[in-house]
Amino acid sequence: MSHYLPTPPEIAETPELAVLSVLDFTLDASARALVAAHPELDGDDLPPGCAAARCAERILGHVYKLKLLLASYGHFVATGDEEPLCGEEEIG
Repeated sequence: MSHYLPTPPEIAETPELAVLSVLDFTLDASARALVAAHPELDGDDLPPGCAAARCAERILGHVYKLKLLLASYGHFVATGDEEPLCGEEEIG
C-alpha cells in the first residue's frame, strides 16, 4: 500500500492536501479491516442473516465513493483544473 504524502511546499500552498492524504490512508485501512472482519464480503452473495456484513458492504460502497471524491478534490486544488475526473459524474 503506497500513499502520496504532500511535500511541505505543497502543504504550504494547499494545506488541505495533508488532511486528504491522511483521510485516504485511513479509508484504505478501514476498508481492509472490514474485509478482514467479514471474509464473506469477497463472495458474490452474502448468506442470509449477516446483518453486520451487509452493513460493512454498504460502508465499503461509501468508502469507495468518498475516495473518488477526495481524489477529485485533490486534483482540483492541486491543478486548478475544472474538468471532472473519470467517474466523478456518477458519484451522488
